[in-house]
Amino acid sequence: MNNQKNCLICLYLEVCEDRKKDETITDCCVPLDDLREKQTEAFKQGGISRFAEVTNEHVNKYKLQSKYWMRVKVE
Repeated sequence: MNNQKNCLICLYLEVCEDRKKDETITDCCVPLDDLREKQTEAFKQGGISRFAEVTNEHVNKYKLQSKYWMRVKVE
């Protein structure tokens, strides 16, 4: 999904977790869930490339379910 928006900065700084309290933007937030554990395991198994792959898969999973991100993609 390419919509010229990058969630990685917010994700790494845990901005999305803080923004969940704002009901007007919750749908754009990518939750951490078990991402940190997945990233740790991915790094152990495949290094930085696998770490990045797991992170991007996680972000895209939530973007594909988000009304906000689907609207941004179309605009």
